[in-house]
Amino acid sequence: MELFENKSFGTKTLKLDSGERIVIPAVVKTLIPSRIIEQYVHYCGQEQFEPASERSLYRILDVCSASMQKSLAGLDNVTAEGTEAIDNLIKIIETLVENGAEKAWGTTAERQVKEVKRYFKTDFRAHLSREEHCADHCTTYALSDQKNKEFQSKCKHEHDIECERCESLEQILKDIKDKINNTNVHEEQRNRMKFDFTQSESAINAWKAHLLRTVLKEEVKQTALNKLDSETCLIILDWAMKFLPLKFRENMCEFFGKRGRSWHVSAVVTKKDDRFEVECFVHIFNSCTQNNYAIASIFDHLFRTIKAEYPSINKAYLRSDNAGCYHNGPLLLCLPEIGKHNGITPIRYDFSDPQAGKDICDRKIAPMKAHIRRFFNENNDVVTADDMKRALESHGGLRGCCAAVVDTDASKDLNEANKIPEIGLLYNFKYEKNGIRV
Repeated sequence: MELFENKSFGTKTLKLDSGERIVIPAVVKTLIPSRIIEQYVHYCGQEQFEPASERSLYRILDVCSASMQKSLAGLDNVTAEGTEAIDNLIKIIETLVENGAEKAWGTTAERQVKEVKRYFKTDFRAHLSREEHCADHCTTYALSDQKNKEFQSKCKHEHDIECERCESLEQILKDIKDKINNTNVHEEQRNRMKFDFTQSESAINAWKAHLLRTVLKEEVKQTALNKLDSETCLIILDWAMKFLPLKFRENMCEFFGKRGRSWHVSAVVTKKDDRFEVECFVHIFNSCTQNNYAIASIFDHLFRTIKAEYPSINKAYLRSDNAGCYHNGPLLLCLPEIGKHNGITPIRYDFSDPQAGKDICDRKIAPMKAHIRRFFNENNDVVTADDMKRALESHGGLRGCCAAVVDTDASKDLNEANKIPEIGLLYNFKYEKNGIRV
């Protein structure tokens, strides 16, 4: 067996003794080899497929080793708070054992809590779908509004299965709560543990709900990608973190009190010959108020630019995070008119769950920052928006990246009278002939 690597396409090719070649994607592995093999063997058991021996599987993973790579996606605070909550529960268990709780119970409880952390990081999302017979895994049941019939969907199946690992989470939280109430500790310490437990329980449940919503939002994204053609594109928008001005020779008084430059990234995904292509349009401001008027102005310029570069495009799926400058009634109501003026009709506007779903923008912003940094290291100042544009276009620029220096009237705002009631609860908007379906 010989191994060939194709770095430009991110794949590795295995050549077998029989002459057959197998193309393997160069994925980033986030699990240890033993855990990967354990999941693979379990999957083979479900599919009634006889896997290779454990030794052979270790050898395969050794050949297809993961290279060191940096994650270019933004930090997910919900996940970070959830993992921190797990660590806090372990500390509470240790404190309870020190104050009289059974040592055997403490060992078992710690193991169960750590298993919950592994479960959420690995298997939980793989079990979620619209037709799961477990209520914890059924997205249709979990995301139906129990108080509003207009936002309810009835499942066509029975919830007659219980997930042992989800039930384990509920049981261990109940056990820890009972131990806090019954263990002989000082009342002040008991109240402190109760507060920490409540905060941790809330963070873990929020993490679980976040994972469930993320799966559904990813399903919406994949549906949009599957519907792309020569006339349709997908646009994902995000504000990059403000860029602090850089001077190659900078004294201390210039270092303090800097004001960052706002820049907005729009990743436009198109489909050509059954291949997806991504081009980023960057709008750089010397000064900008990040409100709905600025986003409406960006959409106007973006649609006009896309139409000039891709004349066949006349429809667009839109996607962004849940920031207030995007998620508001005035912007959503004016988008059809902006699209009509520029020849591109918005089909849908979908909002991703906080800090999830806009990873393509994060991955594009990272090389942009590195390109600007290299330009700065060549004895160049990057202070104004024009300097940033010049840095991005230096040395031939970045492939699939276009930058423009723009300006908006900071005093203007869209008509706030056109508000949509309780818009914070609505995440998906479909533009139809007679209005908007949410």
